[in-house]
Amino acid sequence: SRNIPAVKAFKEVGADRAQQFLANLGIKTDHLVESDAIGGGRVTMSPIQMAASYAAFGNNGSYHDGHSVLKIVFRDGKTSKSYKSESKIAMSDYTAYMVTDMLRDVVSNKRNASAPRAAVSGVDIAGKTGTTNYSSDEFSKYNLKSGSVPDSWFAGYSTNYSIAIWGGYSKRQDAITTWDERWMPQYLFKSIMTDLNKHNPASSFKQPNSVVSAEIAIGSNP
Repeated sequence: SRNIPAVKAFKEVGADRAQQFLANLGIKTDHLVESDAIGGGRVTMSPIQMAASYAAFGNNGSYHDGHSVLKIVFRDGKTSKSYKSESKIAMSDYTAYMVTDMLRDVVSNKRNASAPRAAVSGVDIAGKTGTTNYSSDEFSKYNLKSGSVPDSWFAGYSTNYSIAIWGGYSKRQDAITTWDERWMPQYLFKSIMTDLNKHNPASSFKQPNSVVSAEIAIGSNP
């Protein structure tokens, strides 16, 4: 969860390709700059859009617009509760899998994992935490204590479900000040995903044929 690799990746692929990648995930943006790679604040979206975007990684690169359908009523009065939205290819299957494989570590018990509280026993989950920051002027203006943040996020997904949760207050000057508040999106994600998985158990993420695994000896070059 470090910023420098994200900025380096942004500079390597360029603003135009990054913007097109976001567009493929349903995220509309203006011209991007380096700070957007680390959530600089110019790119905004709802939790529904965030969940839909992350779902594409769990769908082998296929993106569906976020929507809600309770039922369909036909002209003859008959109803249908089965509905599937149209999908589009947002990225290659190897891109989706490799990102997913990295984001599995976020929800693991490994050292420096940022979201172990979102883990659900027996469920293959990938996800990402996120926090926003106050400016130095805002710290003074709102008389905030050190470590205060305005927003806390967790977005995660299994092979069946994608969930994005935002935590914060309606007024920006009301800050998140404790770790329990920061971790609240993780706790909620775990609770919801645990319940959903009882009714529709997820499978494990499958490595596509386009991805090849190889063991690398520590200290070898290459």
